[in-house]
Amino acid sequence: CDDSAEDVKRLKKTVGQVFLEMQQEYQLYEFDSGEMLSEELDRKPELRIDLLFLDIEMSGVDGLTLRDRLTGSDRVWRIIFVSSHEESIMDAFGLKTVGFVGKPATVEQLDRKIRKVADEYHNNRIIELPSAMEGNKVYRTEKIAYFYAEGNYSTVYLMDEYGKISKSELLCCKLADIERKCDEESFLRIHKSYYVNLCNVTSISSTMKMRDTSVELPIGRKYKDPVKEKYYEYIMRKVRERY
Repeated sequence: CDDSAEDVKRLKKTVGQVFLEMQQEYQLYEFDSGEMLSEELDRKPELRIDLLFLDIEMSGVDGLTLRDRLTGSDRVWRIIFVSSHEESIMDAFGLKTVGFVGKPATVEQLDRKIRKVADEYHNNRIIELPSAMEGNKVYRTEKIAYFYAEGNYSTVYLMDEYGKISKSELLCCKLADIERKCDEESFLRIHKSYYVNLCNVTSISSTMKMRDTSVELPIGRKYKDPVKEKYYEYIMRKVRERY
């Protein structure tokens, strides 16, 4: 998605070289504006974009605004910003963002980032848990907001495509059982009753603020210092991985 036809032409060639070396088939779509991309997503409900190469400075809807609109959407999975505005690197960071490269992007710059997204795509992390209503059920970890303990049972709270925590399901297992199964680096115990997915957290203070701004979770007294330390480590690790 870029309003410069010349930049799109160069990027298509570079992306093609990476996928050729990977021996990976792919399908390419072109959008000359943020509005055009949004309209296509509205018009074609079957359209799914696994990796969006997005310019920052565009006429009309700019890349950062479009990124914000897409944050909770299932229709666009990952984003790589391709821009000559390197001062915007930190602004470009986000849940879906896996990298930032300058223009013109080189094969070397894109190779590692595209391979990372391809690996995540083919190994999209899931966890199987015993639902109280449906037997064992598979959940995609990035859709999980948090777990809440209720004695011998737990409840999983799930994100919808709009970034809202709009669904919960009762599980026939304790929080400790979930911790043993869910060994993802993004999950963190913040309270005796709460186990949280950090990829759906925006900040922490005395509480943990979720991507759904209507939800804040309590941090247990004994957990406060380790939670802050581990959250900071998680953010820094993601910054290093993506940039």
